[in-house]
Amino acid sequence: KAAVTRDVPVYAHFGITHRCDLTCKMCGIWRYGNKKEELSLDEIRQVAERMKRLGVVQISIGGGEPFSYENLEEAAKHFVDAGLNVRVLTNGVNVPRERFEKILSYGVKNFSISLDSLYPARFDYICEVEGSWDSAVRNMTFLAERLQGSGGLLVMNTVVSNLNLEECPDIVRFAK
Repeated sequence: KAAVTRDVPVYAHFGITHRCDLTCKMCGIWRYGNKKEELSLDEIRQVAERMKRLGVVQISIGGGEPFSYENLEEAAKHFVDAGLNVRVLTNGVNVPRERFEKILSYGVKNFSISLDSLYPARFDYICEVEGSWDSAVRNMTFLAERLQGSGGLLVMNTVVSNLNLEECPDIVRFAK
């Protein structure tokens, strides 16, 4: 109904937290992270059910860094259980493989990982955390392998800025 009549939302972005493990130069959302302001799992279940009733079919869970929310996997499962197609928007940097395995087992099969430079030192400078590039690419590779043949989708996103503008053509080739 939503796609035909356009009188209800089809897609929603759910910012589960403003907390983030990085302090990226082009993003300031981490400054506003406050765990006390985050919804409980029960409140998130209610949001998922309401979104489904509204006609939402696609939800992207982001933040800040969504994996900063300790129960992200269970929160995502509420949206999956409500029949929504879920994508998690993550920096993929400090996410243990076990958390990816758990969220995959709950039915999430779409992810977006940020990679703002192909140069490890530049990416680490942007994120202000040493080893960020290696960790993000390692988790991207892991997810690409796990999602292969599953109907899932891994997307790489890049914030274009004066720090990486000349890299854009190479970043596109890398993503392909």
